[in-house]
Amino acid sequence: MENYSDADIERALDWLMSFMHENHWPERFKEIENQLTEMIHNPGREEKTTKDMKVIKNKKDQIGWYMYLMQKLTSDITKYESYQGARAAMVFKRIGMELDSVKKVGGIEKKVKKMLKSDKSQADSTLFEILVASLWVRNGYTVSFVPEGSGRSADLLAIKGDEEWAVECKRLQQRSAYSIKEQDKWLAMLSHVSNFLMTNNLLLEVVFHKELHLLEETLLKDMLFSAKASPEGNYAVNNENLSFKASKINLSAINKELEKSYVKYGSPYLRKLVGGDSESTGFTVGMSAQMGTFGEKAGFNQYVVKIEKIYGVDWKCDAPDSIASKARDIWQQLIDANGQLPGSNSAIHIGLETLDGTEVELERFKRITENTAIFDKGLSGLKMVYCHFFQSYSLPNVHFVYDETVVSFNEYSFTGNPLETMHLLMPEDSTGGDTLHWLKPYPGKES
Repeated sequence: MENYSDADIERALDWLMSFMHENHWPERFKEIENQLTEMIHNPGREEKTTKDMKVIKNKKDQIGWYMYLMQKLTSDITKYESYQGARAAMVFKRIGMELDSVKKVGGIEKKVKKMLKSDKSQADSTLFEILVASLWVRNGYTVSFVPEGSGRSADLLAIKGDEEWAVECKRLQQRSAYSIKEQDKWLAMLSHVSNFLMTNNLLLEVVFHKELHLLEETLLKDMLFSAKASPEGNYAVNNENLSFKASKINLSAINKELEKSYVKYGSPYLRKLVGGDSESTGFTVGMSAQMGTFGEKAGFNQYVVKIEKIYGVDWKCDAPDSIASKARDIWQQLIDANGQLPGSNSAIHIGLETLDGTEVELERFKRITENTAIFDKGLSGLKMVYCHFFQSYSLPNVHFVYDETVVSFNEYSFTGNPLETMHLLMPEDSTGGDTLHWLKPYPGKES
C-alpha cells in the first residue's frame, strides 16, 4: 500500500514533536530504528521460526514507538509495522481531530511533557487520560488535570456551570499475565514441530481443550508424529486434550503471487496468502525464504521475494478455565479508582482492549456487568462508570480498522448521564449502536 495521507494524524504528530527540542526527535527516531534493524535484519539469516514470533514493540519508549509508527505510516510505509500501528493510528487521529479540545485542557502541556520524558513507557495510560479529558471538553465541560501530589484526588476535574465532576482514568494493559504465559507455552510446544511443519509446507490448525500449562510441552509433537498422513499429505487428530488438522500449503501459488506483489514479512497480506481470512489472534507464520528490502536495510523493511519452505499455525484454547482466566474483570481497577475519588460527583473511565476472541469477551462482559452492579462505592461520590472496549484490525488492503464499544453503568442512586457523547475514538454514528463489536462480523471477511 501507499503512504497513508491523514491530516489529523500528522497534526497530532506535529503537536507532540512541538514539545521536543528540534534535535531531540531525530536522535530518538534513529535510536528506535536502530533497535528495529538489529532485531529484524540479522545478517545471513533467512529462516523465520518461532523465535521470531514475539510481538514487535518498544516497551521502554512506548510513546516514541507510536510516533515512529505514525511517521512511517504517513511518510515511509515500507518500514511501517501494521499490527502495532493499527493500535496507535486511531488514537493519534482522534487527538488530531480534537486538538482544539485537547489544548483547552488545563495542565495538558505538563502532562504531555512528562509522557514524552519520564513516563514514556506509560503512553497507553497517558493517551487514555488525554482522550478522556478531550471527551469531557466535547461535552461542554471545562477540564483540567489535577496536579499530582494533591492527596486523595481524581485525575481530572470537569466543570460546567454549577456542575462539578471528579474523573478518574484506568487503562488496562494489552493482555493479561495468563494470556502471556499461555502464549509462551504455545510457542514452546510449537518449537518441537516447527521444522516438521516447514519441511512439509503445512498449515496447522489446532484447538486445545485443556489449559496449556496442564499439558506436556511435547504433546503436540507426539500427536502429530504419531498421526497417519492421508494420501494428500494431510493430518488430523481429535482427542480430549486437543483437536488439530494439518493440510498442505499451496507454495507454488504463493510464490506466483510474490512475483507480482510486494509482500512484507509479518504482514496481514502474507497471513492471508498462507491461512486465508482467519480472524484468529493466534495466527503465525514461519518460513525459509529469500528476503529483500526497499532501499536500506533499516527498520521494519523486510519483504518476501521467494519462499523455499513455509508453515502457518492457527491456534486457540477453548478450555473453560482458560477462557475464564483470560477474561480479566475490572474489579481491581474499580477499587483503585474509587479509592482516589472525593465525596462529590465522580466518574470512572476504564479502557481495555478485546484481544482474546469472542468467547473470552463474552465472559468478560458478563463479569463486568454483574460485578459493577454490586460494587460498593463506600463514601466516595461515584455515580458513573464508563467502560471503553477497544479493538484494532490490520487487514491486507486497509491501513487500519478500529472499533470501540462503550458501556456506562450508573447503579449508584443516580439517574442522569453527564455525557451525551461517550465514545473516545469513534464517531458516534460509526459504532453500530448498541451492538457489542466482538459480536460483529470480522471486518477481514469484508475486505
